[in-house]
Amino acid sequence: MTENCMGGRLIIDHSIVKRIRDNSIVHFIGRHMLAVILCVCVLPSLKNSGPSTYAVSILLLGIWLVSYKYKKVRAVCLLGLVITLLLIPMGLRIAKRSSGVMKGTHDGLLQTEYATSLILEGRNLYHEDTAKSVFPPPHDKLNIQFGDKHEETIVNPALYHFVYPPLYFLQFVPAYWIFETTFHWFDLRICLLLYLMATVLLIWRQPLEHSFKTAMCFLLFLNPYFLTYFIEGRNDIVVLFWLLWSFLLLHERRYQFAVWTIVVACSVKQTAWIITPFLMVYLLHNLPWKTCVRMFLLPVALALSIVLPFLIWDPSGLWMDMIMYPSGKLATSYPVNGYSLLAQLVRFGILYSPLEYYPISYVQIPFYVLVLWMTNRVLVRHCTVSAMTFCASIGIAVFWFFSRFYNDNYVEFTASIVVVSWMFWKLEQRKSLSLQGCVPISGSV
Repeated sequence: MTENCMGGRLIIDHSIVKRIRDNSIVHFIGRHMLAVILCVCVLPSLKNSGPSTYAVSILLLGIWLVSYKYKKVRAVCLLGLVITLLLIPMGLRIAKRSSGVMKGTHDGLLQTEYATSLILEGRNLYHEDTAKSVFPPPHDKLNIQFGDKHEETIVNPALYHFVYPPLYFLQFVPAYWIFETTFHWFDLRICLLLYLMATVLLIWRQPLEHSFKTAMCFLLFLNPYFLTYFIEGRNDIVVLFWLLWSFLLLHERRYQFAVWTIVVACSVKQTAWIITPFLMVYLLHNLPWKTCVRMFLLPVALALSIVLPFLIWDPSGLWMDMIMYPSGKLATSYPVNGYSLLAQLVRFGILYSPLEYYPISYVQIPFYVLVLWMTNRVLVRHCTVSAMTFCASIGIAVFWFFSRFYNDNYVEFTASIVVVSWMFWKLEQRKSLSLQGCVPISGSV
């Protein structure tokens, strides 16, 4: 279409006009979406923050909402929210633990520190039980509910089993030794905080709008569910860091480095074992299968070389702690719990004891394989990292639902993978637009 302008001819491209208008709408929605995300993250955080810190958080949120034109003020408010929602509550938990109050510190953190101290003494936690002094009340007991609604208190089975792979606690040995030698004090949450900062850095390096990256960080790390578990010392951030890095390397088509990072993820926590088949399906859609096999050989060999000394030291102890204990095949296995199918059957009285072994794997594995097959079909048409990660989130939800326990932090981790898939969808959309010569307006979500 053309129009006269001062005797000349002005060419108007209506597709560009529509694109600008659409981007403006997206920018407006994105701005308010970030505000909604901040409110959702901040308002329920009283449990973690305490009254005074919570009041400061609400004040900072209010200032942020009304000062849209002042970017520096908003940046200071965001920093203040990080301090009041995360750093102060975590610092208070660490201080309470130093004074002897163990409530609010996860037993997995205490056990990992103990495993680290043992290996420096030449001892192996897979070979011996956790000392009872490591688990003071309330960590030494578990309350469980039976199918007839009566409750019993049992000894915490974690006293007899260390479920994490060797590399998980070995990576903390240098930090533990330095802190214990220098300060005669160590809290693993310092290392977990470094993992959190590294994960934020991975997100912040991506060529996405500032508001979107802010929303991503709040959704992933400053929601009240993640904060509750992170502040007490749960380790989901460790495996999330390695998985996210692996996904980013896949997006950049740096496949060999992606394989290295996924093998590290598998070496620090079994959660990555569930997601790795989805990554392998994605690789097989991009590379010949022989190339994929060769790419895994050296990383897997090195990972096995870390496990081998512990396997030689006490093969039955390693097998029982890492495999048999979570599967429920031991008398001291972790009880049925959380949101799993078995937990619901016990809760409604269809099954009686949460301590019994139930062969749920006969249901779990077929459903998991079905999700893998559907993922393969999806990747035939849409071979993207966003599609793969979203399918992986479904796969991990299905696997855990049909497992022995599906705890609260597992649900939160599943949601985190969904959020990560959203980030990759944005990266792929931006790449597609850049190839067409059109980049979204900065600030849109």
